[in-house]
Amino acid sequence: MATSRDKKVRRQGRTVFVVILAAQLLAALVINSAPGGDVLSGEAISRTGVALDLLNGRMKGRQGLVGSLYWAPLPTLLVLPIVPLSQSGFASCIVCAFFAAAAGAFLNAWWRRYGVGPVVRFLGVLLFEAQPQVLLSVMSGTSAILFATLIVACFACLLRWLSEGRLNSLAYLSVFVGLAVLTRYQAVVFGLAVLMIVLVALVSERKGKGYREATLIAFLVPGLYAAAVWFAANWLIMGDPIFFLRGILPSCYVKVGLFSMLTEGCEWPLALFALLLAAVSWRRSDRPAGAGVGFLVLLICAAAMVIGVYTLDRKERISERKEIGDIVRYCVDNHSEDRVVSSGYRGYEFTRGLPPHQRKIFVHRISMYLGKVLKDTRGKSLYILVPKPVGGDRWEDINLIFPGMYEGAPEIILSHHGWRNWRLFRVVRTDA
Repeated sequence: MATSRDKKVRRQGRTVFVVILAAQLLAALVINSAPGGDVLSGEAISRTGVALDLLNGRMKGRQGLVGSLYWAPLPTLLVLPIVPLSQSGFASCIVCAFFAAAAGAFLNAWWRRYGVGPVVRFLGVLLFEAQPQVLLSVMSGTSAILFATLIVACFACLLRWLSEGRLNSLAYLSVFVGLAVLTRYQAVVFGLAVLMIVLVALVSERKGKGYREATLIAFLVPGLYAAAVWFAANWLIMGDPIFFLRGILPSCYVKVGLFSMLTEGCEWPLALFALLLAAVSWRRSDRPAGAGVGFLVLLICAAAMVIGVYTLDRKERISERKEIGDIVRYCVDNHSEDRVVSSGYRGYEFTRGLPPHQRKIFVHRISMYLGKVLKDTRGKSLYILVPKPVGGDRWEDINLIFPGMYEGAPEIILSHHGWRNWRLFRVVRTDA
């Protein structure tokens, strides 16, 4: 039976969660509602678009859910139930605010468990939530805070299993690792590191016959199940069980090193920052944390704040959004009677907020099948928007099916190249 102290602790935990959630949502709403203050990310717009297509039963939505390793499906699935409330992309901000609140509530409970005083806990949670990368994730709707929260949850479960030996902690660990992989594919590396730690711990255990095998199975089954579901979904929807793996290897046009593969689009600094905050306060003994632990917590938070401010490149994001706006205006002004193909996940950014008569200019496909597009646009001049194949845009379908198109091809003619990250090509039609 729960004691009055336990009830008080749970009530305080819920209060911390609700206060953080309300504050983060309010900040995101104010920033995105202010004139000229819309900071929604391309990820938020794309994932909301995929979720909306899923709800409407469109094939495009089903392809968008499972068709790319870079755009792992968990953030989209979490946005799905919120899309009816907001179709502008703000649904992603709501999800991110929830996980920012969950991370803050977890750190508060974790620090209390290991004897960190209330003043340090309050300041630590405040500094964590005010960290630029956390605020940016919530306000722009990127799933960075979701990834960071799952990584720190994995770490906490691992520590609890190592110190207490509870199989439920190991099962939770496996589930959280699987969810992290379904958020950022690079979490596979973290999962392999966790697996090695589990194997070493099992080898050193002296338990009854079958204990190691049973424990290892308990850890592996949830992750293997999640992987099997993703393979099956690709087979059923895309016709190829490993369809989502396209783009993982560099092509002759794009040279990508191992470091880039492990870091592009993955917010390791934020995840490791949260993990470090949990690690410095953990201890095996029952003694309360000393002043040194509290000092370390606040020092790490302050250092992360400085680093976050230094590395925040808002100008780059504003430039990208302005470029998309320039492209849309150019196409509307110069190709109102033509058709402009904007394939892949970023294609959602071009039709956002357009009235129906302008939206029809853009032909949006998740999977770029040029033959079908030619058939559907017979009698129209056809243009294709191609993003520069760097970073996340290397995974866009146009660059996977037609590698090197950004540099030109016999079937296309460069029509406009005045933009920094995009080129517009006219398709040479033979069916006119």
